[in-house]
Amino acid sequence: MRLHIIRHGKAEDLSLEKKDFDRDLSTEGVEQIKLLNNYFSSTLGVSSVWCSSANRTKQTYSGIKSLVEGAEIHFHEDFYLCKRDFLLSKIWSNPNKGDLLIIGHNFGISQLAAYLLDEPIELATSEYISIDFDTENWEEISNGTGTIHDRFRPLN
Repeated sequence: MRLHIIRHGKAEDLSLEKKDFDRDLSTEGVEQIKLLNNYFSSTLGVSSVWCSSANRTKQTYSGIKSLVEGAEIHFHEDFYLCKRDFLLSKIWSNPNKGDLLIIGHNFGISQLAAYLLDEPIELATSEYISIDFDTENWEEISNGTGTIHDRFRPLN
């Protein structure tokens, strides 16, 4: 099984006019997503995409959606700034046996990757990491059971 994780692209600066949840991708973030999209030579082959419903994560998904053709997409409001343990509980209860892509926010997704790999990880904006597991059931993944399959950080 493979878990793919993408941190959203760089967002526009905080302002008093918009809630953090509603911030869009900045020009730099849009460019980062283009670089990320160009990195892949084929689709990711995931069966499900779980994405925070914040603007910047939905826009990140829109920029890479051709990579996940045919996958079920689920937008989750509760993924906004959630913690590692929340993500783990969702993954452990996932009945789908196929590969999964999560598009989310730091620090929860970095802490998730660090836990599964048992090494320090801090994902930059638009960074992608995929983690392989030697199991067919999501409920069997835990601390240190994953190995890095691929990793890409757009240099923007």
